Amino acid sequence: MGMSKRPSSVPAGGFPVAILAQAEFIRGPYDGLILDVAQVASYASVEAMRESFDNRLFLLMPPPLDWDRVVEGKADRNGPFDLTYPYEVTVGPGGLKLVYCGIARFREVME
Repeated sequence: MGMSKRPSSVPAGGFPVAILAQAEFIRGPYDGLILDVAQVASYASVEAMRESFDNRLFLLMPPPLDWDRVVEGKADRNGPFDLTYPYEVTVGPGGLKLVYCGIARFREVME
């Protein structure tokens, strides 16, 4: 009845609109931080990603002061860092949820 079949991500002009996925950090030292997924990918080391035997995905974040130094270009994203903070990664509507799980719990999951 006159309704457009055009996907909502394509405006009337016909050009697709990039929808930025976000990464939201929950609990831990990064609680409340929301970044674009692209920012996480550009500043976090590939080595910081870990997968458990039961296919759970974790991102090991450096201490916040070290993270700030990486973002500012004053430190290498590959570290070394004295300590890392494990966040379990889940995919949800609009992007990623990264939930802090604690070092002891992370080690238990990875065994």
